Amino acid sequence: MKFLPYKRVLFFSFAALGSFSDLYGYTSTDYYNAGLQLYQSRNYAQANAYFSAALQADPHNAAALQGRANCYYAQGRYPEALADYRQVQALQPDNTRLAAFIQALQSKVGGGSPAASGANAGGSPLSQGEALYQQRQYAAAVPYFQKAAGENPRDSTAFYYLGAAQMQAGDLKDAAVALGISNRLKPNPSVEAYVNQLKSRLGPDDQQWVDGQISASTTASTARVAAPPASGNLGVRLEPALYWVSLADFTAAVESAQKAAQQQQASDPTLSFNAGVPTGYFGGGVEPVVKLGPDLELGLPLALLPVGTVSMNTQDNNGNSNSSAFAISGFSAGLTGRLLIGKGDFQFFVAGGPLVCPVNIALTGSTASGGTTLTGSGNFSALALGGQAQVGLDWHLGDSFVVSPVAGYQLAGAGSFPGTLSVGGGGFSGSSSGQLEFSTSTNTIYFLASGQAPASGDRPLQVDLSGIYGGVQVSAFF
Repeated sequence: MKFLPYKRVLFFSFAALGSFSDLYGYTSTDYYNAGLQLYQSRNYAQANAYFSAALQADPHNAAALQGRANCYYAQGRYPEALADYRQVQALQPDNTRLAAFIQALQSKVGGGSPAASGANAGGSPLSQGEALYQQRQYAAAVPYFQKAAGENPRDSTAFYYLGAAQMQAGDLKDAAVALGISNRLKPNPSVEAYVNQLKSRLGPDDQQWVDGQISASTTASTARVAAPPASGNLGVRLEPALYWVSLADFTAAVESAQKAAQQQQASDPTLSFNAGVPTGYFGGGVEPVVKLGPDLELGLPLALLPVGTVSMNTQDNNGNSNSSAFAISGFSAGLTGRLLIGKGDFQFFVAGGPLVCPVNIALTGSTASGGTTLTGSGNFSALALGGQAQVGLDWHLGDSFVVSPVAGYQLAGAGSFPGTLSVGGGGFSGSSSGQLEFSTSTNTIYFLASGQAPASGDRPLQVDLSGIYGGVQVSAFF
């Protein structure tokens, strides 16, 4: 059996539950089983909703039809129960016991039960229940107070009258639940004391049941017990985030260049050096999302990674200069599974999956000495493979929108950046293919032309985009 979760429902009534079965793959049997559990817990109003959803998915589900009839009967809504029982009889014409029951119920409805009198009185369910309560027809008033509470689950007055009528009718367990919910919605020391007094007259198991029903019903008043989501199972998620990175090779190269500049400054105080290495950047992405189930989502995250520019510049008053800039950018695509934990408007989640990140380095540089200036430029690309993991909190704003503070870790490293370097100046121009190399002995970055052998211990340049990130995601489902 599929588990139907607690979920907030703002924009549709429980009677419309079945219209969403096609979005989530819930079957008539799924709804029937959920309704049966609620019926066995004596939660007739909610059970009625699920039996109705089962019938919308399969109008010929006799078990769901009889389940709804039983709910109507338990609530004292005899005409509605009779109508459903007659439909069951049409599907099961050989059921003699049902035929006898229908005949007895017909006599009861035709004879005018107190509940029927209340129904004919007009007005809201709450006012009809109050009229019957004043006439001391407590059992007959209960269904009307139940309906009033179902229509407005945050109305403490409806629950108060419901508990009072149930107590007068001798149903202490349900009375304790209704009064307990009333007290939760609108705290009142006298009501709380009376709830405790009622519970003291019950056994330990019944006391535990009462506490559980109060807790579940209080959650349901804001989260709507066990309702499939009203929003669609397709959505889109915007994912702005701040990333922190550690570009180890570039940091080592800048530190090495800085030490060399400091040594030269001892003999040439006019020499200046400045450099910078990005330690973080702001990126943005979008993620198409599909809901595989109430608590499971699958997304395709796509993000731009504008890492930034590593720069190094040296110059003196004699017209000598040396500058280089490595503009690093990337793009990521992946597959992310997202598991929601908990119920209600706030749900923790964990997410993760693989990533593919094409990374590009746009290199520009120049050197000037003795009146001659050489310039160079080139683009070098590599593919980083990795993944990401996230934790966060989904805040459901209605049925379709979710805001999610999130923190995560991205793992993505790329090496061996091939490309073409073009050089010009001083009467010379040309280009050559090769790759960017890192000298482990001098901590310098240089271009190694194809066919040339690197120095011993040197290796391809590496760009590691791994690091933590944080942001706020905004999701919309339709």
